[in-house]
Amino acid sequence: MTAAPRSDTVLAALLADLPDGLDVRAATSDDADDFVALVQRCDLAAVGELDSGSEEIAGMLESPDMDRDASVAVRDGDELVMLVWIERDGTQRETWVDVYVDPPRSRELAPAGFAHGLRVARSHRDAAGTEWTARTGCFATDEALISAVEGAGFVRERRFWRMRIDLTSAPLPEQAPLPAGVVVRTVDDEAGRRAVHAVAQESFRDHWNHGERDFDSWMQVLESLGSDDPGGWWLLEVDGVPAAVCLLDESRAELGDGFVRTLGVLREYRGRGLAQELLERSFRYYRDRGRAGVQLSVDSDSPTGANHLYEKVGMRPVRIIDAFAQTL
Repeated sequence: MTAAPRSDTVLAALLADLPDGLDVRAATSDDADDFVALVQRCDLAAVGELDSGSEEIAGMLESPDMDRDASVAVRDGDELVMLVWIERDGTQRETWVDVYVDPPRSRELAPAGFAHGLRVARSHRDAAGTEWTARTGCFATDEALISAVEGAGFVRERRFWRMRIDLTSAPLPEQAPLPAGVVVRTVDDEAGRRAVHAVAQESFRDHWNHGERDFDSWMQVLESLGSDDPGGWWLLEVDGVPAAVCLLDESRAELGDGFVRTLGVLREYRGRGLAQELLERSFRYYRDRGRAGVQLSVDSDSPTGANHLYEKVGMRPVRIIDAFAQTL
């Protein structure tokens, strides 16, 4: 086993946990192509088909919150067999640990990956001098990874659904006249994007584990995904007041689908059908671009009942993703 010269005792512990003959280096954008291939192999093993676009996967290595000293690529010769991606969120006082392992070696290597992530999370806690939380998530069907997650002491906190509508078969209502005083405009300048940011932050304030981000850091995260769709930034106004937003992206384009990244309505404007208006608008938008379907992610226990709205308009769960946490 070899590693780049570093004094990091946390990395030294990872080296000790791994089988002989593996090479460990800090994960960088140079690993992007191999990382995409690794995640896709994981997708096929867990759910039987590709689940994420390559730009979105590669963009994780450009995330502004990625801990670049602790995220590691583990290779067996030239083959990337594990990547431990670690993200530090000082505002939320939490560390995200995502472990991607070549499926045949998951039970062998994943426990070492999570042990490494927890050591890093504890170092984040110690540096901050406050209580800290380590988080991770995985497909509910990935039994080998769940075994490693639970073996590392994580407890399932929440269940999320990836929902989808099939645009090739679902009948879509055509655009009806908007209610009086309601305007939907496409945002294409900084002022408009700042308005979208403000509504998005406020509308998600009562959602599980929501973390506030200022405009600049929010934009950095979106840009790291590399899948911005300039035509899909929509701001809905009621009597000239920003009330709801819908933000689309191209992260599922290579899979043939559209994706709703953000759909939010301010509390005082809920119950008026505004979310449904924006959602059905997204369906027509992607249908006209030849997409086979539209996807989004939702908390299965959403406090706003969003999952019921999505079912009402014809979306169905196609993935179950479990969120795990451990208080340090």
